[in-house]
Amino acid sequence: MHASAYDSFQDLPENCRAAADRMENALKAEENGNYCIARISADCGRRIDELEKELGNSCGKNIVLVAYQENS
Repeated sequence: MHASAYDSFQDLPENCRAAADRMENALKAEENGNYCIARISADCGRRIDELEKELGNSCGKNIVLVAYQENS
């Protein structure tokens, strides 16, 4: 079993907790129908792919980024 570096959410550094809070709020908004998967250009999609690879290589993990947009 893999041991976590942090025992709980509260043990995370402040910036990580803030990012987790933003993600939780975004997911709640999506559940409420306020957000949907973003319609982005092919160029933006390539940039996201490049960033996923860059982040994955730097931390040794498989990183997936998701783009959401607010429903209008």
